[in-house]
Amino acid sequence: LYCKLHVLPYNRRLDTKKSLLNILKGHFGSTPIDAITPQGIAKFVASRKSEDLNNKTINRNLAALHHVLGWAVKKGYLEENPAERIDHLREIEWVGERPDESVIDEVFAKLDPRVLPVFTFIRETGCRKGEAITLDRSQIDFARAQVVFHSNTKNGRSRQVPLTESALCSIAAMPKHADTVFYHPNTLRHWTSDTVAVPWEKARGEAGYDRLRIHDLRHAFGIKLAEEGCPMHYISEVLGHHS
Repeated sequence: LYCKLHVLPYNRRLDTKKSLLNILKGHFGSTPIDAITPQGIAKFVASRKSEDLNNKTINRNLAALHHVLGWAVKKGYLEENPAERIDHLREIEWVGERPDESVIDEVFAKLDPRVLPVFTFIRETGCRKGEAITLDRSQIDFARAQVVFHSNTKNGRSRQVPLTESALCSIAAMPKHADTVFYHPNTLRHWTSDTVAVPWEKARGEAGYDRLRIHDLRHAFGIKLAEEGCPMHYISEVLGHHS
């Protein structure tokens, strides 16, 4: 029911979600939903640890389980969510190098011009990769030169982001061939998280910056706003952060 009523209509990365659910099914598949306990979840965590997985991966499993059980509570199948009593494991945060504008320019110079628009849009709006590749034309307000991110945001909160001239040009560079603004130039189908990574990884390799991620474009956007004197609450709103 969760897959049918929630995942299929709302999740933009079905392959990732299904793989997470398959992991949960492998462990809890024979357990009635109302028989899942905090102790049972703790055993699941211990089982995942025994597989030599890092804490970040296990936390993703816990987050998926928490969401499934939270949905079950919302629909009346459970009275309370047992996963709420389980703390996430401590993760070691990796802090990469500061995403320098000149480095980003070098990587952009190696990109196929046909795929440049989607990366330009991410760079100019600070949006998440998933928000860009699922962007619909109805979200663009050309009169006010802004984009509205709503259902495809990570935290589910809507936000409005001003569009620079470069961002508007990146949209204009994409003829209407698909249901999304940005799409693969060969297949004319919308990008996926995996396919959009291919040209980026090729370009960053050719430029000699193998560790530069697409997500670093978002970081660079936030740094640029801060250096230009934008208030922190504005940067938080534009990036879609809770705090």
